[in-house]
Amino acid sequence: MRTCVQNVRFRSWVQSATTRALSGPLPGVNLPSIKQTPTILVNGKQFVYGRNLDAQDFTAFMQEVAGDEFSPSPTPTPSPSGSAGASSSPTP
Repeated sequence: MRTCVQNVRFRSWVQSATTRALSGPLPGVNLPSIKQTPTILVNGKQFVYGRNLDAQDFTAFMQEVAGDEFSPSPTPTPSPSGSAGASSSPTP
């Protein structure tokens, strides 16, 4: 990945996508173009916020637009048990 960034491999794609977002229209969204960054779009709806992005407001927005697909508390990945890799035979 570092090589792609250092070699600016996707520069033309990024420039083209930026131009499309700024000039609009944006496909699948009732938003003519991007006016601010960050602009947050989920399932075709825009999250509108003030000067500060509030985590509780964003969580409520995600629950509204994503419904059951959104979990504000992701399930943690289980850790290996303390006995993982331990020998089953007793030590003499």
